[in-house]
Amino acid sequence: MPVLDGIRGLAILMVMALHFLGEAAVAAAPEHRFVRIAVYGGYGVDLFFVLSGFLITGILCDTRGSARYFRDFYARRALRIFPLYYGTLVLMLLVVPALPAFHSDALDSVRRQQAWLWLYGINFLQAREGDWLPYVSHFWSLAVEEHFYLVWPLAVWFLTPRRLLALSAGLVVLSTIARVLLAWGGVNDIAVHVLTFTRLDGLGTGAFLAVYAREHAEPLVPLRRAGRCLAAAGAAGVVALVALSTLMDAPAPAVLTARRTFFVLLLAALIPLGLTGDTRSPLRAVLSGRVLRFFGKYSYGLYVFHAIIADCMLRHDTLAALARLAPDIAAAVLVQAAIGTTLSVAIAVASYEWYERRFLALKERFRSGPVLTPAAPDPAR
Repeated sequence: MPVLDGIRGLAILMVMALHFLGEAAVAAAPEHRFVRIAVYGGYGVDLFFVLSGFLITGILCDTRGSARYFRDFYARRALRIFPLYYGTLVLMLLVVPALPAFHSDALDSVRRQQAWLWLYGINFLQAREGDWLPYVSHFWSLAVEEHFYLVWPLAVWFLTPRRLLALSAGLVVLSTIARVLLAWGGVNDIAVHVLTFTRLDGLGTGAFLAVYAREHAEPLVPLRRAGRCLAAAGAAGVVALVALSTLMDAPAPAVLTARRTFFVLLLAALIPLGLTGDTRSPLRAVLSGRVLRFFGKYSYGLYVFHAIIADCMLRHDTLAALARLAPDIAAAVLVQAAIGTTLSVAIAVASYEWYERRFLALKERFRSGPVLTPAAPDPAR
């Protein structure tokens, strides 16, 4: 759907703003407003989680009962995710280190910990160490999603819709409580940020919306009502916790991490409001626009490659070189962001068109059609 592609595009642009503007310039130009705003781009990952929860749960609900339910789901996910992920690891960990010109201590440190990457455990490694791994630190979110994909089909298969709604809502609550308790207990910020069980609120919110929509014969009105409720709850929570943080000289980490859940709810509202809005509404027009849909189409490759490029720029201090040519540091930051974005788009498009599409074409061999069954009473009601 164009709206969902646009939401995916918005999510990747937010994350790219974080890495190319927020993190790259925070030490060099902290006084500039765009730098302070760009750090909120990290919530783009939460938007990705919400969208994944919504789409994956919808697919699973629609094919539940199929004889090839598990085989088709896991095969299609593998064809979408594994070629780019493992192809990138092969290049970074096997090909590039064999070229003397590209040797670096940072890359050596990644190779020493590569088992965690091959097994989708980098989030646990970074949580344990309390530090980010060079070049591939952003792969933690791919690990979280992979853990979700591994387990969630079982939940959808065995649970009634009523219980699946309860579980989805429970993930939001329990994930928030886990983050708050870990932050309150003094656990390192990275662990609070990347552990799978602390980042299930976005996935749970998306899953809830998918199941909720399928519980109604005419889902548009209830979906729009759910979107308004999410937007109101998210906005109220964000305002309240921002006000609380402002009153504190040094906001408690527990308060800051609780705020994330309300941002998740606010961002999640884009899905129902975008899908159910009038075709002429400004929100739907923006989300289904060509620019966001373009970035949405290539979002996976953009996510994988852009942070590697941003880390390379940071480690080679390209900002300092650009600052000597630009009129001021803010201009240098913007030029570096433009260069990084252009490189990321070029590589992501080439990867998708010449490499990933070969595997995506095979997904048609593993397509379970929607299973149409008579409505049955839900024993959990």
